[in-house]
Amino acid sequence: MKNAKITVYNKKRNEDPIEVVYIGKLKEKNDNIIINYPESKLTGMEGVFTKLILGEDFIEIIRTGNIESNLYFKEGQKKEVLYTLDFGSLNLTVDTHKLYIVRDDFKIKIIIIYDIILPGNVADRNEMKILVDNI
Repeated sequence: MKNAKITVYNKKRNEDPIEVVYIGKLKEKNDNIIINYPESKLTGMEGVFTKLILGEDFIEIIRTGNIESNLYFKEGQKKEVLYTLDFGSLNLTVDTHKLYIVRDDFKIKIIIIYDIILPGNVADRNEMKILVDNI
């Protein structure tokens, strides 16, 4: 396992962007890259652990702890998700419009443009950028 610096930039429609930097671990397994890191108190997700599984054309974001979720992003796909919080669960749909992944030996750059759709609500457009540097 290698140490990694993970910079996550989130932008939601009509909100200011948020950028958080994490220190985590990176390893390769079965042609995928797996990145693990603890969430930050700054994001309101203290006590949550995040695992990114990065394939050639998909990324899966698995959260465990105070929040339980498994978000799967693949360009052109919609995926239903159960998002569990301390006070209950939400069913939502993740609709991935764009997924851009660039990997080399020292850096990984991921851009995801997607909608989060809650039943009975308008889709909420999001843009997430994840930059991973070996340290």
